[in-house]
Amino acid sequence: MRSAGARACAALLVGAWVVVFLLDAPPTALLAVPLVVLGVFGVDRRAVSSVALVAAASTVTWLAGAPWGTVDMVLPFAIALYSAGRSVGSTWVGAGLTAVCVVTSALRAEPASILSAFVVSIVLFGSMWVFGRVVRFRALRAQQAVAEARALEDADPDAVSVDRVVEERARLADRALVTLRVAVLDMRASAHRARAGLDVTELSLIQQRGADAVDELRRLLGLLRAEPDEAPPRRARGLGQTAPLLARTLAPIGLMLGLIVTHPQWDRSWTTAVLWGTAILAVVLVHAFPRTAGLGLAAATLCALFDMPADPESLMPAALAYAVIAWVLATAEVRGRWSITGTLGGAAVVVALPNGPMAIAFIATVFLLPTMAGWAWSERDRILRTARAQGESLRAQLDTAAAKAVRNDRLRLAKELHDVAGHAVGVMVTQAGVALALREKAPERARSALEAVVQAGEDALAEIDALFGALDACEFGDATRRYAEPGQLRAALERMVAGVRRCGYKVELRLAELPSAPPITGTLYRVVQESLTNALRHSVGGDIAIEAWVEGRTHHIRVVDTGRPVVGRGTEEGSGSGLRGLEERVRACGGEFEAGASAGGFVVHARMPVQDGRGRPAVVAARAAAETPS
Repeated sequence: MRSAGARACAALLVGAWVVVFLLDAPPTALLAVPLVVLGVFGVDRRAVSSVALVAAASTVTWLAGAPWGTVDMVLPFAIALYSAGRSVGSTWVGAGLTAVCVVTSALRAEPASILSAFVVSIVLFGSMWVFGRVVRFRALRAQQAVAEARALEDADPDAVSVDRVVEERARLADRALVTLRVAVLDMRASAHRARAGLDVTELSLIQQRGADAVDELRRLLGLLRAEPDEAPPRRARGLGQTAPLLARTLAPIGLMLGLIVTHPQWDRSWTTAVLWGTAILAVVLVHAFPRTAGLGLAAATLCALFDMPADPESLMPAALAYAVIAWVLATAEVRGRWSITGTLGGAAVVVALPNGPMAIAFIATVFLLPTMAGWAWSERDRILRTARAQGESLRAQLDTAAAKAVRNDRLRLAKELHDVAGHAVGVMVTQAGVALALREKAPERARSALEAVVQAGEDALAEIDALFGALDACEFGDATRRYAEPGQLRAALERMVAGVRRCGYKVELRLAELPSAPPITGTLYRVVQESLTNALRHSVGGDIAIEAWVEGRTHHIRVVDTGRPVVGRGTEEGSGSGLRGLEERVRACGGEFEAGASAGGFVVHARMPVQDGRGRPAVVAARAAAETPS
């Protein structure tokens, strides 16, 4: 009853209810009808005033001489007291309102039965108010789910992803970096020990330690490139749902059987037996098959017309089943539930017609009160269903965003680890092999190779420490090594080429115009670094030519290795962070990448657009400058 129109319709219907059941009372009792209509109309907004008006209407019927025991005021009291329990926060106020209703109702009883009238009124009206209180608390708890759904709706997917990204880094990145750092330290220490006597064991240890480090890093890089683990599915509740269901089923069945056993005077005709049996079966099935239970009981009810019991009370077990089914249909999301309730109620009214208005009023109460109570009770479930559906949808979106962030972070980290480890370990292993081969023929050249191992180790440790710091600051990747300052990229490339030349390789470096805008600088550096690393690992006996130039609006970087492939050595395809990683970097800059064997050797060629200082393609930068008002 939210809108004024809905409240007015409800008030008029309740008023009609009171009129129908006061037709046999003195005419002055009808003066209570306007009070009832006003009281029901205001239940949503002024619950205390509504209860007072309904109590006043009951007082009017008492003064007019209407007898106690009719159901004329049951529905108005039920609505008013439920609303009071639902909306009035103070327990004492609610208890006082209930007491007023009890007194005004019980005063209509005859003096001889006034005590029993008070007891019945206390139980009946107290239950109505308590039911409203319980529904209030259930709805408040449901609002918490709504608040959680709104919090999820307001949540920033990037912020939610941070914790999961950091956790993944802690789980894999730290382990990989520590493994790499320990391996480099061991290799550098072996190189220091081997410089004096060129010990074969120490030289072989450098090569073996490097091979082990590469294998471990390949495995970790595979983990980083794999999809993140999915969250375990939530467990469904078992006994917590089964026990209440059994209680709701067995309690009414026990009460129905108790009524049948304790009233041997009731009619035992075949129609009554069919109705009782169907009523018990309907209570058993209603939670699983509510439509079948409702329609089946309606058919059994109509069968009673073939042999009506002499004592109308013989239908009491069926009335209890009516109340249970009306409650279940009101609380469950069942297609056509209101039509089923109406069909069952209509069948019960048809059977009650021969027994007069009081029997009809009883059937109406049996259906109306459980239906209204069930609808009110299911408010929490409706709110929870909506909130949970919204929350699950939003949570799925956040999980997807977090998984994407973790995936991207893993790929970036895999590339960084490959860049740091591949070149340094490759140089150290190659130089150790050179020292091992020259230890007897040219000891001085062998010691120079070991110096190169030590220097490569120093460079690798510096990069590892820098990556540790970048991870702690939650910032790594192209942003940490862009060489954007003038001269930085050129100096970094010359320093890297000098280290490869110390390995005995002939490297020609021709650098024309170099980029100065991120992330082109970092990508170009990685192209050269990866190409040199592959030359050290996978070829011998050739020269390496590196050339960088600008043609039109495009930066070119080409590396040609004329050496022969080494039979038996693996490639970097297993980790997915070698040439494939280079291609991803280049394409991310809007460029093109080619790598493969040719007549002149193995060629790596990358083309990337010229960019301005903010990392935008030059065409975009020129357009933005033209659109900027002078």
